[in-house]
Amino acid sequence: MISCKDLARVVSSQTKVGFFKQLEIKLHVMMCVHCAKYVDHLKKIGTESRKLFRKDGPENDACVEEIKREVIKKLNEHSE
Repeated sequence: MISCKDLARVVSSQTKVGFFKQLEIKLHVMMCVHCAKYVDHLKKIGTESRKLFRKDGPENDACVEEIKREVIKKLNEHSE
């Protein structure tokens, strides 16, 4: 069974994995409340960041760059 640490690494890297690895991840997420929350948070971050960075989003490049830095900083803090 995949460990929580390995699951976090695979899911956050957004790399394509094979069928059996996907199955292993889904089974782990079904059993582990912490990983389920982590995966849910990643999905929400992706959804909200797509809304934020689409063409009709903020025009100020400095603002966008600051938000990107903050998101990356928070993700790095929680992944350690």
